[in-house]
Amino acid sequence: ASVIGLEFAAPAVSSLAPEPVRPRIAEHLGTLGRKRMVGHVASNDGEPLYRFQHHLVRDTVYNGLLKRARATLHVDFVRWADAVNAQRGRALEFQEILGYHLEQAYHYLRELGPIDDAGRAIRRDAAQRLGAAARRSLSRGDQHAAHNLFARAVALAGEEPDLRLPMLPELGAVLTDIGRIDDARTVLAEAAAATELPRVAAAARIERMMLSLHAGEPGNWSEAAQALAEERIPQLEALDADT
Repeated sequence: ASVIGLEFAAPAVSSLAPEPVRPRIAEHLGTLGRKRMVGHVASNDGEPLYRFQHHLVRDTVYNGLLKRARATLHVDFVRWADAVNAQRGRALEFQEILGYHLEQAYHYLRELGPIDDAGRAIRRDAAQRLGAAARRSLSRGDQHAAHNLFARAVALAGEEPDLRLPMLPELGAVLTDIGRIDDARTVLAEAAAATELPRVAAAARIERMMLSLHAGEPGNWSEAAQALAEERIPQLEALDADT
């Protein structure tokens, strides 16, 4: 709960609340305000915005929910946010936050018992969003944030090769950049062995050469790069793939 912000929008509360309660959301928020549990704050987009008066209030409320209720609320919040963000043309801006909510939902569902198809869909969605957020972090030059996000996305992907393997060359490259060379070697070796995904394998081999250059390993990397290009480009062109 400590990652969840103190501020929240009244429309989000209305969307997540049980149907019979929704007409009285403003009244309930007013009551909480008089009790000094939440307070009204200014909003730039015209939506009523509230803030918990203290993180302990937020944490007490959150921790008082059953795990299944928490999972449901995390998922429902993402669906609400997706609709709002799509309307405002900012669907890609909050992937890290929304990926976190889906990640939390999946962890709670896993604690409650075997994961069904709906749970697996939540896991995939979380992994894809965290992977997208990692790439946005890379575009900003934030390698440590990218590593955190890629690592979580890969962990969520689990044993699904079509979801997990394509992220490994990117994770390996980030690990190289932050100096975790041994971890990068392990990740890239797994990706390079993915012969069923030629684009992934080729990308991993390229990143492995970059690692060797970065680490000062002996070898003629110019010739190795040319040999790899001559070997892989025809295969990738046949697959209409671009590494």
